[in-house]
Amino acid sequence: MAHILIADDEGGDAPLLVSALEPLAAVTTGSIDGALRALDERAPDLAILDLRRRPAEGLAVLAKLRTTGAPRIPVIVLTQPDARQTWLEAAEAGADDRFEAPIDLPLLTARAKALLAQKFARDALEAQLGALIEHQAQQRAMTRLVVHDLRTPLMVVSTSVSYLAEATSPDAPDALEAIADATECISRTNDLVTDVLSISRLEPARTPLDRAPIELAPLVQRLMDRHGRQAKSRRVELTAHTEPIVLSADGALLRRTLDSLLDGSVRQTPSGGRIELHATQAGTTVRITVSSSAPPSAVAQRLYFCERAVEAHDGHVRLEETPAWPTLVTIELPAD
Repeated sequence: MAHILIADDEGGDAPLLVSALEPLAAVTTGSIDGALRALDERAPDLAILDLRRRPAEGLAVLAKLRTTGAPRIPVIVLTQPDARQTWLEAAEAGADDRFEAPIDLPLLTARAKALLAQKFARDALEAQLGALIEHQAQQRAMTRLVVHDLRTPLMVVSTSVSYLAEATSPDAPDALEAIADATECISRTNDLVTDVLSISRLEPARTPLDRAPIELAPLVQRLMDRHGRQAKSRRVELTAHTEPIVLSADGALLRRTLDSLLDGSVRQTPSGGRIELHATQAGTTVRITVSSSAPPSAVAQRLYFCERAVEAHDGHVRLEETPAWPTLVTIELPAD
């Protein structure tokens, strides 16, 4: 049950206040000095402070409410009709409402009911938020555990496939091609595992980036070489145009961001389609665009990781459809 604390030195209005408020909550009454002691024993859900006789002492109780572990307890103050300065000081100290003598009991009761409802809603929301934060922490811990457990079998498979590649005769091109495809799939699976771990690291927004000067052109060229074979096999034209740009970024995250975009674009672009990557710099902004013939909905599925990584660099990602390109992804990053 809710608890209301009334600190009333005069005592004259206390019985009336108790009678009006008891349908809402358990009510405790006492002097201003007693209120200070009561706060040490149990924090109320609502406090009503009478500042008509001893305003300084009442304001001290209000200050304690706001500074000693109970900053969110709603407070109503009672003042004399001409005590504007007292109300001003109470408002600055965090009082929620004020009633002048003579007190309008129905109005005060309605206001008390509203303040209690607000407090309970806020308390429930904070409890849900706390549970959500704890749940997210557990999810991140589980993600790290799963990623760690996946890396070991992936390493074993990769080593075994490398051994097969060395042991396979050059006279068996079909087998070598199958091994090359398996090696590429292992590499992509390892990248996906890395993405999962990176997302769990980025979402708390508290892990600092490993920033360093990154030359964009060589990075893009490596990605073109990596995806060129797959694009050619799918009869997709893949090109890049990059200005000589150096930006401060987390190299691993930037590489995975562009790699994920290109991988999704190559996979989703129909045969005979095109993919173009452009990187330019205007002032302190680096703009990277990946244009493709792929459906926007298909590429959008790859954007979650990209958005988290780019936002961690204080940049942003935009997906749009233009007359020239069904899908245009624009990444804007600060150069410094």
